[in-house]
Amino acid sequence: GLFVARLRLGRLGRTFLAVRSNERAAASVGIDVARTKLFAFGIAAFIAGIGGGLLAYQQQNVNAATFTTWTSLTILAITYVGGVGRITGALAAGALLASNGLVPTLLNNLFNFGQYQNLIAGVLLAITAVANPDGMTKEMGAGFTKLRRALLRRTRGAAPSAGVAESPAAMPPEAVVK
Repeated sequence: GLFVARLRLGRLGRTFLAVRSNERAAASVGIDVARTKLFAFGIAAFIAGIGGGLLAYQQQNVNAATFTTWTSLTILAITYVGGVGRITGALAAGALLASNGLVPTLLNNLFNFGQYQNLIAGVLLAITAVANPDGMTKEMGAGFTKLRRALLRRTRGAAPSAGVAESPAAMPPEAVVK
């Protein structure tokens, strides 16, 4: 996650975003689109290799029967529900929806839902694809931003500074009178 975060903030990350947004525009400003896509493929293969190695380490017995088509589709569905384009999406998918994650373990211990995990992931995938194509972490991030702003407003309102007026830039937009 830290590697990807640093990658996205650098020059190469901006190049990836430019190619993803509009290939023709990226090519018009001198970005080699084919080279960028090959580099992205190499980085994705590296990350997938690490993930496969960690999965094999978790299972402790690796054979071809372990990696079936349905297992791959389940992992893909869980990743999409978490949010493919965000680092927090991978963390949320791993913690909330993966086979040994927080939510399936809790549901299995409380209601014995372990056998229905694939069904739950499929339903969540359908709902996410229709309602929020960017995954659930985009909405979670928006909710956390609203909560943070509300807490900041409450903190500012509870303890006003003595005799010092706030600048309009520091005030919430609805508090600025024009």
